[in-house]
Amino acid sequence: MCKRLEELRDKLNKMLVSDEYTDEEILQVSQRLDKLVIDYYESHRNQI
Repeated sequence: MCKRLEELRDKLNKMLVSDEYTDEEILQVSQRLDKLVIDYYESHRNQI
């Protein structure tokens, strides 16, 4: 899951500095990243 988080974060960063993507596309990736972060923390709740 960490690898997927990193990939999405990198993709989002590239999208933010590029003029090739709409706000909706950026928001969609950002929301996917948010969901992955939440899922990650929930799955590691007892370890944190």
